[in-house]
Amino acid sequence: MSSETIELVLQHEHPASAGMLTFDGSVVEIFGFGLDRSVRLHIRQIGKVELNEEDGVFTAPSLRFEGRLGSTGWTQVIDPAESDKPKLEQFAAAVDAAVSDSPGGGG
Repeated sequence: MSSETIELVLQHEHPASAGMLTFDGSVVEIFGFGLDRSVRLHIRQIGKVELNEEDGVFTAPSLRFEGRLGSTGWTQVIDPAESDKPKLEQFAAAVDAAVSDSPGGGG
């Protein structure tokens, strides 16, 4: 586990598409995205992380933390700027790696 906190801010003109994600190596915390409170998920509550970047008739770009151990997880349709996509991919990969390395982790 990393002790360095990763912070990702996704700006957007629509409040439901703007937010901030943080990960300290153990806990993902999600702020914004039209929510009135933050969402916290420990890596042991996450089965896997899925970042869907496809945009089409039947799909939209989204970030999904599959839940486990009593958690429903978290899914959000997102609309990141092109410049934010690499940072979003790195964030998702870092969380997914920590989930895979955790006891009973997904992967």
